[in-house]
Amino acid sequence: MMNDPEKMRIQEAVAMTETITILAEEYPQLYLNPDTDAQEVYRRVVLQGETPEVRHLAHYASDPHDSVETVHTPAGPVRVVTLGNRRDFELVLRGLMGAKNGPKTPIPESQGAAMLTVWGWPRIHAHLAQFPPEEQAAEFRRFTSVRKNYLDMLVVLSRGPYSGVSAEAAGCSEEE
Repeated sequence: MMNDPEKMRIQEAVAMTETITILAEEYPQLYLNPDTDAQEVYRRVVLQGETPEVRHLAHYASDPHDSVETVHTPAGPVRVVTLGNRRDFELVLRGLMGAKNGPKTPIPESQGAAMLTVWGWPRIHAHLAQFPPEEQAAEFRRFTSVRKNYLDMLVVLSRGPYSGVSAEAAGCSEEE
């Protein structure tokens, strides 16, 4: 039988990996590692909807403060992702921008947020699966002619200091 501290550690570990796992299921390029995978691999996954050959998330550390939520705005829904680990923040940004800018693009220390438009290939594939193979090309063109069908607005936030300036350097306490 598990004792309470052991149960809490297991629950925390599940919560820590849950945010990155949710994101990777929706944006499969996050299974790729920006430190080792080439831009061409990103382009095939992001622009052509290929499934990554390897599907693991070992390159992420995760943090108990990671979260993902959908915020409903007058302009439509926006996914807001908050990551507590700075390296995870950089890996997610590099992964989501890997097809366009290259996965090795550095993220400045001063950057703590990004607003991105991201392809939702699993949603496209699920939609096309409802049609016979001979109709899928035409349906793909029709479906993707409406941006909201396949593009997501995603805000990615780091819990780190604003513009890379620590609370102490700004004359504040961490709580402020």
